[in-house]
Amino acid sequence: MLEACLRKQGVFMKKAKSTLLFILILNITMITSCVSNKNDVINLDKYTQTQETLSHQDQLNSIGSTWLTPETQYNLDTSNDSIDGIQRLNAGNLGMNLTYQNTIYFTTAGEQGTLYMYLDSTTGEVFYLCPDPLCSHTERDKCPYMTTTHVIPDNSTKNGKLFVANIILFDESQRPYDVISEYTNEGILKRIYGEPNLQTEDGYAIDNGFDWFCVYNNYICCIERYDYSSNGKMVETQRFFRVIDGTTGEVVYTCDYEDINGQLINITDSNMLFADYTNKCYYITDLQMKNPRTIFSYTESASITYDANTEEYFVYTTEPDDLGNTIGSIYVYDKNWNGYKLEMPSSQITYAVITQNYIYYVKLHDPVVFGTSIRSGSQTMDTTGGKIFRVKRINGEKTTVSEEELVFDGHGEIFHNGFNVIGDYLYLKYKDLHYEGDYVWWRLTGDVARIHLTENTIKWINLQ
Repeated sequence: MLEACLRKQGVFMKKAKSTLLFILILNITMITSCVSNKNDVINLDKYTQTQETLSHQDQLNSIGSTWLTPETQYNLDTSNDSIDGIQRLNAGNLGMNLTYQNTIYFTTAGEQGTLYMYLDSTTGEVFYLCPDPLCSHTERDKCPYMTTTHVIPDNSTKNGKLFVANIILFDESQRPYDVISEYTNEGILKRIYGEPNLQTEDGYAIDNGFDWFCVYNNYICCIERYDYSSNGKMVETQRFFRVIDGTTGEVVYTCDYEDINGQLINITDSNMLFADYTNKCYYITDLQMKNPRTIFSYTESASITYDANTEEYFVYTTEPDDLGNTIGSIYVYDKNWNGYKLEMPSSQITYAVITQNYIYYVKLHDPVVFGTSIRSGSQTMDTTGGKIFRVKRINGEKTTVSEEELVFDGHGEIFHNGFNVIGDYLYLKYKDLHYEGDYVWWRLTGDVARIHLTENTIKWINLQ
């Protein structure tokens, strides 16, 4: 049914703009420290460039050492909680982690390109997407995985599939082009879709690529870009939205980029969900792309998590109050998009993560000012206290929540820029304070702290 409908009607997703949030794929920025004389002329350029981190294992091991013990054995227990069936839908305003069979994907960027790695939740270990144990992962022409631009999981099937968009490299006489491939269990890229670049009779060079793509129910939905150039100068760009059969690679449907409004973020048996970032709303429509209906509007930002176990959508939204503080709210919708606001213990939630049994969140805390940032000139402060809370989801005719529980306190030592939860483990995207003379600012180090909530253990995972 879905295939037939897609042949007649298009679905569209605009290019996702990274913001950030931990989803998926996390882009890790690393900045090194140095000592500067207060009277010297300060070179601000170096503070905007990607550099190596100064994080060392001994330094990391000292953090939290008085109240946490080192992890000696990884033991994933999902009997109390799980993320099976939990799908964070791409909302465009949060850098969500990507999940694939309980796997978290991270990204590290270097001068030679972007190399993806993942943390396998079954083993707790970090692996490169490239399966070659002898590969140095530093040479683009020898490691095709360094040309990966997107990694998209398809969680709609029982075993799941992983799809990769990467650049096929040729020698200097030919131009590289983009393809979409399935990442097999053997770590092989099985090409699904993508054609070499063309040369027209008029002498124009046509370079093809993918602005963005995603996978739903084994259908690859992508925005395919064609750049026309002459004498080395780009003269025209055309974009088309395509639906591709993820098994055969055949094009099921194609239409002009401008013909559809919004970004497709979910498909069910009965409807499609779109995010319209221009008008700041979510709307649904049937599989024939008829009868669109707005189901949620917001003023600042919003994101959606879908729980396939209960067929509920959790919409997290933020907006400023009259004092400029962030008001964070959570709304719950059933599969028919009948919804209500969930009464949470706090109205100032700044970040939220949904699991099968809990809602984890960060809320505004009394701000602590550390100093002035050399990069922005603004005050460097913490507004969370490094604390993470949770409430238990109580499912009934309407979902309610339990009393608030403090599950993590950074004690002024561990600060984070987003987190994820798998079983009893918290994964914190660590950030530290970098001091230079009279200045201080937050720095992402490329490290993740894994905290076991019940055993109070810690393990530092380096993602460089």
